[in-house]
Amino acid sequence: MAASKMNSGLLYGLIAAGVAIIFTLVLYILEASYFVHPIAFLAFAIPIVFAVLAGKAQKKNKVDILNSLKH
Repeated sequence: MAASKMNSGLLYGLIAAGVAIIFTLVLYILEASYFVHPIAFLAFAIPIVFAVLAGKAQKKNKVDILNSLKH
């Protein structure tokens, strides 16, 4: 694998982790009551959105995970 061609699952996973950390820090800074506020449920959407984006990127790159595991 070329150095410039990073696994899109790993890339989007790292981005999702960073966004989730920043989102949690913002909730913490605002106040502890925001952890039980309905806006806190957006934390569930973050990994879902980035998983869909990673899947679309994998499909666009035409990477077949099952065939690559056979080698």
